[in-house]
Amino acid sequence: MDYYDNANKFMGVYQGHEHEFAAILKDDGFSMGDISMMKKAPSVWQMPTDLVIKVAKEYVYYLAEQAAKDPEFITVLNKIKSTLSSGEEEPYASTAHAYRQLLDNNLDVYAQLYEVYLKHK
Repeated sequence: MDYYDNANKFMGVYQGHEHEFAAILKDDGFSMGDISMMKKAPSVWQMPTDLVIKVAKEYVYYLAEQAAKDPEFITVLNKIKSTLSSGEEEPYASTAHAYRQLLDNNLDVYAQLYEVYLKHK
């Protein structure tokens, strides 16, 4: 995960919608100081590293939530999983299983896949 890149992407989503995100961020462990720093800092490069990491992770949560609401993406994801399931007798069956596990259990990979999907939609 590129923390600065993801933090920068989240700040793009966040700006102009601060009032909507404030309650969510408080629930996710952000302090009022963190939230005010996000409002004041024009760039993620001016934020403390721990805040950049929190904001980057928040972007992954935000993107994964958007992905879960997108029925077309869910269809594509299920096609990918079924393709990975199609060759269980092949020597790569364990690799296919590992990839399915990665898609099911890794939120960062799920969010990255959704970003790729949105770029090529």
